[in-house]
Order: sequence, then C-alpha cells, then structure tokens
Amino acid sequence: MNIDQGLRHFLTSCGFRLPGEAQRVDRIMCTFAQCFWEDNDGDNQLCPFREQDTVYILAFAIIMLNTDLHKTDSGSHGGARSGRGGVLSSSKKSRKKMTKQEFINNLRGVEDSEEIPKEFLSGIYESIANHEIALHTLLSAAQQPQQEQRRGGRNNDQGNQHNVHTSKSVTKGVKPAQELLRGMAVHEYPFWVCRDESEMPLEYVKIAFRATWHHFHSIVNTVLDSPQTDPPIRLACLILLRYTIGCSIFLDMSVEREAFVSQLARLKYIMKRERSNHRQYNNPVQTSKKYVMEGRYKTEEWYITLEGFASSRETTMRAIEEVYRHVKTLRMAIQAHSRTTKSMNRVLRKIRNGDMLSQNASRAFICEGDLVKRCRGGRDVTYRFFLFSDQLVYAHRSTQRDFKVHAELPLDVMSLNDPYGTNTTGSNNRTTPNANSNNMASLMFQINHPRKSFWVVAPDMDAKARWIKDISAAVAKFTRT
Repeated sequence: MNIDQGLRHFLTSCGFRLPGEAQRVDRIMCTFAQCFWEDNDGDNQLCPFREQDTVYILAFAIIMLNTDLHKTDSGSHGGARSGRGGVLSSSKKSRKKMTKQEFINNLRGVEDSEEIPKEFLSGIYESIANHEIALHTLLSAAQQPQQEQRRGGRNNDQGNQHNVHTSKSVTKGVKPAQELLRGMAVHEYPFWVCRDESEMPLEYVKIAFRATWHHFHSIVNTVLDSPQTDPPIRLACLILLRYTIGCSIFLDMSVEREAFVSQLARLKYIMKRERSNHRQYNNPVQTSKKYVMEGRYKTEEWYITLEGFASSRETTMRAIEEVYRHVKTLRMAIQAHSRTTKSMNRVLRKIRNGDMLSQNASRAFICEGDLVKRCRGGRDVTYRFFLFSDQLVYAHRSTQRDFKVHAELPLDVMSLNDPYGTNTTGSNNRTTPNANSNNMASLMFQINHPRKSFWVVAPDMDAKARWIKDISAAVAKFTRT
C-alpha cells in the first residue's frame, strides 16, 4: 500500500476511531509513520521518501486535506448577521476549498535533499477528493456536560432539574450502544444470507477475507514474536498460514498474500536457526525480524518459484500446491522437534540441575549409555555418558538415584582414537594402556579433548561402534555449522 491507501486502511479498518485530543492524534500518527517506514523503506513506488519524518508530515497533511475538502460549510445551514442586523447570503460565506496546487505548494521543502514528486502528491489529492476518508472522531469529554448545562440552565425549578438528571442517566445508559454503533458505522460491512455454500459468489468470500485477514496476521505475529513456543501452537499457526496464503492466492489479493508469505518465510528462518548450534543464532526471533524487513527471503529459490506461480491465474493451483509442500515440510520438522524436545526433557529430569543444560534452545539429545572410564591411576569407573548435539557429558549416579555431572566436553575440539578398529578419527598416536586381555582392548577407544583425554571401554562391539559413529557424526555436524 502507498501512504494514501495505508492511512485510509489504518483510520477506517483497524477497529478504532480517531480521538479528538491533539496529543493522542500525534502519538497515533507517529506510530503509523514508524510502521509505514519500516515496511516500505526502499520501495520508490510506494514510499518515495528519504526520511521517516516525511511520512509523519504527509500523513497529517492528508488528514487536513480530507477535512478541508469534505467538511460541511459553516454557512450552509443559515445566514450570518451583518453589522447592521442584516443577513449575509450563504454564497458569500461559503468556504474556499484547498486546490491541488495549494496542496502541492504546502508540502514544498518537506524533504531537505529533493522535492516529493508532483505526480505522487497529485494522485493523493485526487484520491482524497474523489473518495473521502470517513473519519469518526471521539467527542471531547467537555462537550456533553456543557450542552447539558445549557439545557438545564434555562429553568431553575425542581421539575426541570429532575428532567435533566433523568436525561443524564438515560444518556449514560445508552452511551455504550452509541459507541458500538458509531464504531460499526465507520466500516462498510454488508451481509448476505447464503443457504448453499456451493453457490456462494467468489466476491462474497473476498469481502469476508478482506475484513478479517489482519486478525489472522496479528495472531501469527504474536506467536512468532514469542521466544519459546510450544509445538502444538506453532503447528496451529502453520495450518493458519497454509489456508490464508492459499485463499489470498486464489482470490488474487497480492497485499494479503505478501503479508502472509513473509510470515511463512520468518517461520522457516526461525526453525532453521533453532536447529543450528552456531552461537550467532541463539536469538532467532530478533534476527528473523531483520531478515524479513530487509527482504532477504525474496532472493531465495522457494519464494521466487512461489511468486512465479502466484502471479498468473493459469498457475494458481500450482502455487497453492507449492505452499502446501512447504507447509508439509515444516510440519514434519515441527513434529520431529517436538519428539526431540520430549526426549530432551526426559533426559534432563535424570540429571541433577539439568535445567542448566536446557538454556541453549538449539541443543538436542542424541543418545546415552554406560561406559567404563579408565582413570589415570589405572582405576576403572563406570559413568553414564550423555551425547548432545553440541557437547558430551558424563556423570556418576548419586545416592539420590540421579546423575551428578562430572564433566562437560564441547564437541568443537573433540576427536576419537580407535587403534583396535576400522572406525578411527583424529591423528593421535598415544600409547594404549595395558589391557587385561585382547578382548577388552578391542572394546576400548580414546576420547581426546583439550580439557580431558581418556580411554573408555564399551560393553560390547556393537555399543562401541554405535558410540564412535554417533560421536563422530555429532562432531562433524557441529563443526560444519
């Protein structure tokens, strides 16, 4: 939307009426200017401005122009008395309305570097002149008491005072209903009775979607802005995006489609960063806002393909199928993440102070099991090893039947040494400690880390192979990200 369309939608379709107080109007216009600038900065067609203040000034100018062109003339309902008691004609008292050239001249010099294009301002003037913005402002609180005082001050008898009191009570009782009716009068909500859904005209569906889409958009935004969201809620938002994008494509509503597609792009970004273990992605909610605001998703292949299908009526169904395909992929990822989260919570309940390990939202649990650790003094101690996506933790069982962490070893600098098997990672040539038998030696492998390096013994060859495979894969994936 350009500034005329955006301001018109903001003042008539966002569920509020413009207040009468100047300070409140100023705050509302500041908020509108900020949001419009953040959404359209860089788009020379919709926002040919260099500063946010220009949007603020132009928004006020549009409201003043709308009031000037469409307000009732003060002298149209009766004459005004002349100095000698005569009456001036209404034609002499008629107000001169602002011309297009005056509107353009008033906005000259608003931007320091260059003027706003005259064609742009001319289009705004013609739009306001042909289609009034139906502003319904709130009356100030002082107006009604003043009217009541004038009405009650005519007579001082007790009966009239009682009537004034009754009138105040009735007015106070019907005021909520009046406010509701005035609020509904701002919007043009037609109603039709459709007895058969199969015969419902497409235009009716389009009107209903246009009147409600911003509510769905705000719901999804609320969920995406939350730092931690349960998988069922995220799944519900994904289903909502599936249907809203499909409807906007089928109904050929480009503004609504772009709004919901940007939310789908943001959800894809957040989920991708949550699966990553890199430190710079620890706050994907905030970085996703910048990602969408800068429009980086518009250069990605999936968006280009979707827009190509959605821009043509012949490929509408292909575009909807493309949306459903992306939604299906994200739904499977959310369900997998839900299973991982449940598994993670189950493991953390076993570990003392396990909540400390859940602070990293991207951390995922891989496997656990008992391994015998060969200490430096030659003593063998059984520990429970927990492998996560970013670190290896080993702990011993306490008298309280939980596991107390002994050490946490990050995977980014870890390597394995298996001199008795074919699965060998790392290049260490350390000597193997004396084993009681060749069978035990074949079950041993070495974990190398700058903090600690030690040998462990697996219960059998299958367990050893699984541990080496899982640790090696986790190290490779973590260092790759």
